[in-house]
Amino acid sequence: MNDRKRQRLHKQSEKRYADLGLENDEFVVTDVGRHPLGRLRVWAAIILIVALFLFAAWFFAIEMPDFTEVNFFLAIICVVVAFITPLAGIVAVRDYDNDWMVVTNLRLIQNIRHTVFASENQEIGLDGIEDISFRQTDPLQKIFNYGSLRLSTIGDEHTYIFTYVSNPAEQVKLIRKTVTEYHEKRVHGKS
Repeated sequence: MNDRKRQRLHKQSEKRYADLGLENDEFVVTDVGRHPLGRLRVWAAIILIVALFLFAAWFFAIEMPDFTEVNFFLAIICVVVAFITPLAGIVAVRDYDNDWMVVTNLRLIQNIRHTVFASENQEIGLDGIEDISFRQTDPLQKIFNYGSLRLSTIGDEHTYIFTYVSNPAEQVKLIRKTVTEYHEKRVHGKS
């Protein structure tokens, strides 16, 4: 890759990924995308929970043989929980959408939100990546072409996993190619 193309890619990456703090000559190779089915999984769980609590409220209010204040109180709690649960879904989807992984020509950067208050930002130099693989464990993952991306590092042998990756086989090929080019450039001094 010539210097002019590298500078053009660097400027484009700086504009689009201003918060990454890219070094001179560094550019984004791929932004590892998440599959929309991850959001669907969250909403399916939320719908199930809401349905269960509404059923419990109906049971306590209508079906119990002797309607007491305790039954009424339990029915109210179930209804309140059923109406609050979608807020948890909104937060979970927001966290899912805020998880990201970017691969540059020098490093891999991953941000994972565990909860509303806890997030983890990890950065690995391409020279520290030992193994790159993906996993698709069920027929839905094959049909809808998503899976988990797995990266292992040299030395501390830490494993990084990014789930619900769209088109994981292509992502692995691209990351492998980038890591190989990085090593060749370092070993042979190629541009």
